[in-house]
Amino acid sequence: MTDMLSSMLQENGALRVLNLRECRIGELGAEKLNEALSSSQFLSELDLSFNSLGDKGLKLIQVGLCETTSLKKLNISHNELTEESGETLEKILVENKTITDIDLSWNGFYTLPGNKKLFNGFKNNDRIKWLSLAWNGISTKGAISPLTKYLRTATSLEYLDLDANRLSHGPLKMLMNAVNKNHSLVTLRIGNNPYPADEGLILLKMLASKGRDPLTFMDMENKYLPKESVQILKRIEDMGKFVKIGGILGNYVIKGPDYTKLLFDRIRFILQKPKKKKAKKDFAHFVLALPETPITKADFETQLKKKKLKKIMKDKDLVNELTNQFIVKKSKIDSLEMMRVYKEYYPDASLPPPKPKKGKKGRKGKKDKKGAAEPDEQPAEQKLEGEEVTVRESEYQTPQLEDGEAPPPRQIQRASNHGERHLAFQMEEIKTIEIPAEDEMPPDDQEVRLNMPTEIIEKPMFPEGDENVAEQ
Repeated sequence: MTDMLSSMLQENGALRVLNLRECRIGELGAEKLNEALSSSQFLSELDLSFNSLGDKGLKLIQVGLCETTSLKKLNISHNELTEESGETLEKILVENKTITDIDLSWNGFYTLPGNKKLFNGFKNNDRIKWLSLAWNGISTKGAISPLTKYLRTATSLEYLDLDANRLSHGPLKMLMNAVNKNHSLVTLRIGNNPYPADEGLILLKMLASKGRDPLTFMDMENKYLPKESVQILKRIEDMGKFVKIGGILGNYVIKGPDYTKLLFDRIRFILQKPKKKKAKKDFAHFVLALPETPITKADFETQLKKKKLKKIMKDKDLVNELTNQFIVKKSKIDSLEMMRVYKEYYPDASLPPPKPKKGKKGRKGKKDKKGAAEPDEQPAEQKLEGEEVTVRESEYQTPQLEDGEAPPPRQIQRASNHGERHLAFQMEEIKTIEIPAEDEMPPDDQEVRLNMPTEIIEKPMFPEGDENVAEQ
């Protein structure tokens, strides 16, 4: 395949762009590709990204890249290049007289020795207009120093991509000073770097100060700036320049979760998890019962045992993390502070109510302290009507009746062989009937006479044949 490509490049005079992205050329294919590049007279763009060339593979195509007389754009990103390739690229940049755009992203140019050789080549090449060093892990002053020296003197560089490195603080300040002295850059990409919001604000001020400078676009992707930057962004826009940012921060402080409250919530959840009500525990009863003086971890665990909080004791990591939040001098636990914090989180927390004292069972009729006898039963007068009462035979005897004497009304006597009887007393409803006098009767009804009884006929309460029951 590589042999066919080599012969095609030698014979084809119309080919201008060659994309060999992800072709797995490696070190073996790099040597044959070198011959094709040496003989190419018309190729202007070459993409060799994602081919795992490595330092050795790049060195094998060095001669071809140096001898080509038409190549302008070279992409060798994602090829596992390290600082050893710095010397190879230095030779290519010095000897090649046509390359203007070079993509070195996603490689390993993050050391001082490699970058020093690499940017020596850029200094001796006054034709480079487009340079990408994104995703190279540049983070130290030593790694950024060769780049800043090159920027101060560069006269042809228009596009610089330093996206997704590790620039912040000292290295970022060195870069800003170099960019401020450069007068050829048009586009600067510096987003996705870990510098804070206040340093991003300094970058904006730098751009706003370059009013007549050709730098017109600065990419600060995914960077959030403070509210003070709004006015500066407006001024930059009025100057005809553009800035890309992630957003503007509000007037609030970003805080993480309350770690101590998370621990308390976890313990409360574990103790309230059982389904049975008796098995559930309230952690407030434990915390609020702690002594007010500092205690040791051993004493803390002893208190857990007394309260029978076995489920908490099993999770030793949870107990250690909780106690570590309230450690004072000599590795003791500030139990008073723990109580204060717990009440602050849970204002309704309280100790359990005291258990009522069990009174001694007294005997019936026992006198109280004042000497008055305690009533054992409710008085007979307070018995409700219709209530069932136990009556002994000795208390109520059947009255002796003479011959021909009727029993008293509403008194029922029955023979019984039991020692006790149950008598039910109920009040009978008595109805009163009013009969008008003769004088008050209407004239038409005066002739009507009511046959009123003149004698009261007494009938026995029992029908005939039951007299023997009454006699008993």
